[in-house]
Amino acid sequence: MHTKGTVARFWTVHFSTSRPGRCRVLSDKPVPHYLNIGGLVAIGFDRTGEYMLTISQSGRGVYRIGTWERLARDIELVYAAAGSAAGIGPIADLQIPVSEIN
Repeated sequence: MHTKGTVARFWTVHFSTSRPGRCRVLSDKPVPHYLNIGGLVAIGFDRTGEYMLTISQSGRGVYRIGTWERLARDIELVYAAAGSAAGIGPIADLQIPVSEIN
């Protein structure tokens, strides 16, 4: 069973309830790629759409959209507050709007 939620304009994330922590990120361009993020609790995109911020029970990660390369990882436990979270790596100075996952 899959639940579907719109995270940001032009981006949709599919979450699998049968395989917790697994999501598939799709854009307006077909990108058949899966990211396995264990313990995922929130996800967001910077305003340019170039980076994706993930927040999990193990910390935060930043991925480049399109190549899906992980650019930064922080193991400090920081959760979203009021719908946003502090970025790391190339988006370190930004507050990123995120959607929390229950």
